[in-house]
Amino acid sequence: MKELFDRVDENDRVIGVTTKDEAYQYGYVHRVSAIFVFTHDGKLLVQLRKDDHLLDHSAAGHVSKGESYDSAAMRELEEETGLKRQLEKIGVFYADERVPTRPEKQMVHYFGLYETMLTDEEYTKIRIQKDEVIALTPMVIPDIIGMMRKEPNKFTVGFQFTLNFYITKKGLGIPLVDIQ
Repeated sequence: MKELFDRVDENDRVIGVTTKDEAYQYGYVHRVSAIFVFTHDGKLLVQLRKDDHLLDHSAAGHVSKGESYDSAAMRELEEETGLKRQLEKIGVFYADERVPTRPEKQMVHYFGLYETMLTDEEYTKIRIQKDEVIALTPMVIPDIIGMMRKEPNKFTVGFQFTLNFYITKKGLGIPLVDIQ
């Protein structure tokens, strides 16, 4: 049985139900929770995904039908890293990820973005979900932005959107990346 997601409008109001395949085929808006996990020294853990070898959020996943952004974020963090933690909600935003450089992708999401910072001890307790994640690599945000500018196709479009949103919301003063 296919997993069901709430289909939402451009104001994040539920207007129906969809599947992942249907949403990506027709560009239906649906919800994703994304988590930025930072090391104690402020490095962002960047995930190398197993299915497409793209660099992505520390953890992320679709919000199931009737589920909240908060509970989806907690679930995804535990599934992908083995960590159970309180998360700080950065915000919710709309992202139309249909870009000319990737015409095969018809993704349109509402993202709930969260963050957390680990102690050294917690960092050693990470257990990645091997069937979805190859690695989590700690990186500083300016280096990530530099890589995104140089080789945007190595990153998910969603990660590009969420990183720009994070930089703006936190007032980091780092130039944003052009979404590609």
